[in-house]
Amino acid sequence: YQRRVRATEKVLKNKHRKNLLLQTAEIFNTRSTQDCFDFAKGCGLLPESITNESIAKLLRSVPGLDKTIIGVFFSKRDKFNEEILKCFIDSFPFSGMHFIDSVRMFLQSFVLSGEAPVIQRILEIFTKIYCDKNPNHSFQNDDAAFILAYSIIMLHSDHYNTSVKNKMTQEQYVHNTSTISGLSGFPKQFFIDVYNNVISEEIKIPDHTPQGEITDARWKQLFSQTRNSVLQPYLYTNNQSDIDSVLTEIDNPLSIFLSANPTPSAFDRDIFNLIKKPIIAAISAVFDLTNEETILQRALDGFHLCARIAAHFQLPDVFDSLIIALCKTSGIPFLKSGLARQNAIISFAKNRKAQMSTLAIFEITRKYGN
Repeated sequence: YQRRVRATEKVLKNKHRKNLLLQTAEIFNTRSTQDCFDFAKGCGLLPESITNESIAKLLRSVPGLDKTIIGVFFSKRDKFNEEILKCFIDSFPFSGMHFIDSVRMFLQSFVLSGEAPVIQRILEIFTKIYCDKNPNHSFQNDDAAFILAYSIIMLHSDHYNTSVKNKMTQEQYVHNTSTISGLSGFPKQFFIDVYNNVISEEIKIPDHTPQGEITDARWKQLFSQTRNSVLQPYLYTNNQSDIDSVLTEIDNPLSIFLSANPTPSAFDRDIFNLIKKPIIAAISAVFDLTNEETILQRALDGFHLCARIAAHFQLPDVFDSLIIALCKTSGIPFLKSGLARQNAIISFAKNRKAQMSTLAIFEITRKYGN
């Protein structure tokens, strides 16, 4: 029994963390980055003493962050932003990874945009860190890695830009790249493989793909999410192991599935919060479309049950939705005056649905209005 209770508490705690992550993403996407960092610090997603590493991990691990805004943040030539960019790039598992795969992983993490100097600065930081993580790389120097990364981006833009009519051929790419100083030592087949890799699959930002389209990039993102536990990070505490957990690399072992077998009503409030809007909408639709009194009464019973549950869980927004839904069909005439009021009263007296909904409004207000 105690084990089930602990599992239930764990699920509820994870749900709370997920809500915090969603709120963090909403603030990041609609307000300033500083507001986002302040909120994340206040709710424990960032430590009291914020570090560049913790912000970088936040930008990598919180789902739903606008990748364009992340790109704008990194494009600013500011020491603070640049240091976070370095930590952000350093958090990728580039060690032992093929260069083209590293470029793909990096470019899928945010929207790289801006003037050429901005892109150049970001790519220089990326290639420097990649070379540091792969000391046995085959590049003559960091500049050679930068040139190859830039050539990959240029080839990608050329191939997938529909306004470009004359696409770069394999022979042109191999010739233009292999003759560059610092890259001349690579075999011809290396550049052929790079070319084929780029044109075989577009580099897409997963979150920027339309919801209805399931691409290879989205499959990879979904698969990655099933394997990592960063999407439900531990809140920051004084416990160093908890702090390390939220900063853990995204490619972690499989997350643990919790079979809570909960105590009665442990998740009722959260479940009702998820289904309250469609339930009220469905009952309202039935109430609007029928004039059969038996069905009308069953719909009103549904409204009363929703009100009872909302009162139990202290959810005032549910009462607002219920009263608004009932007022639409009540046709209450008392706010009108003169002849219009008299006609409304007569119509009201003939309309059984309006009478039932008006009675329900007063019953719900009287019983649960406080």
